[in-house]
Amino acid sequence: RVHGGNQLIFENMSNEHKEHSHLLSVVLLLLFWTGNIVLNMYNKWLFSKGGFRVPIFVTISHQFFCFVGASIVLATPKFTLTRIVSKEIALKLFTISIFFSMNTGLNNVSLLYLTLSANQIIRALLPAFCAIFATFIEGKRYSPIQWSTLFVLVVGVVLSLLNNPSFDALGTGLCLSSVLGAALHVSVVGYFLGKLKMGTFDILFYTTIPIALILAPIFFASNEMNNLEKFVDKEGIGRSIFLISLGGVLAFGYNVIHYVFIHHTSSVYTTVAGNMKVALVVAFAFIFLGDTATPINIIGLSIASLAFFANSFLEFQENERLREVARLAEEENAQSKKKFLDPEIIIKQERDVLAQYDQQQSEPLLSRSKVVS
Repeated sequence: RVHGGNQLIFENMSNEHKEHSHLLSVVLLLLFWTGNIVLNMYNKWLFSKGGFRVPIFVTISHQFFCFVGASIVLATPKFTLTRIVSKEIALKLFTISIFFSMNTGLNNVSLLYLTLSANQIIRALLPAFCAIFATFIEGKRYSPIQWSTLFVLVVGVVLSLLNNPSFDALGTGLCLSSVLGAALHVSVVGYFLGKLKMGTFDILFYTTIPIALILAPIFFASNEMNNLEKFVDKEGIGRSIFLISLGGVLAFGYNVIHYVFIHHTSSVYTTVAGNMKVALVVAFAFIFLGDTATPINIIGLSIASLAFFANSFLEFQENERLREVARLAEEENAQSKKKFLDPEIIIKQERDVLAQYDQQQSEPLLSRSKVVS
């Protein structure tokens, strides 16, 4: 009875934990969408209407704010910085920095040449890039229907950009390169977070300075220094610092949410959530930023949207199936352990062994009594 009561208590605790986990996932999803939309729209406004045409410098300044924010958090008693104990870990962290630089830096530069809607439509190709990398690097296999949705997604993106008034070859190439970096970054972060045994602020602390150092030569080699000096002379140092600081705070908040979201869910679920927010960003861009498109572009956008929603649903289903298989395997292991740990079962086993022993001991006595008789 006591054991059954404890089991009921543990089941109730498990249900409460699941409900809390689902609620946290929903909250993180909403924060992830909000942070991404706000940061994308702010950067696009800053690089176009704001006149602050220095995307590489802005990306570097964002890393400075993320480093300072992570340092402040790690200095509190609640958090402790995880030390780098090997060259292998340092190499993995540097790999994350390279792909993040490729993703964010090139994406911000592409916003100089593309509208936000065109930028997000191209970035909707992320599932296709992730599937290719997963197939050749991880050996993952996809069903024919999943490959079909990815093919339709590519067709929809092409139609969305066909004769688009905002199409720019250089901007498209930069954005495609950033999608390549994003796919590698998501896969690497999702894989390394578990392997490194590091928290969100540890990743930010160790990767932000390398990201800034990677992007610094590009900043000095470009014409951004002249653009920065012209903007400061025209708008003043106060306004410049305010715009940089606002973007830095937004970037720090979004990066924290992004890493926590990946750590709490998975890289697959994060990619699915990222796909779903594309439609929101494009809608906001048409409404608030005045982006335009031709009828064929609208048709292509609709096809692409349906395709990546279908692909997201299939990915989510597959992820849930794998999680269910893992859960059943864990329950089976728990049941097998229970057979050896349950006191009632142990007592029964001991009684059976004693009874068998007593029976074996009594058999010679019975045989001797038969002989005597």
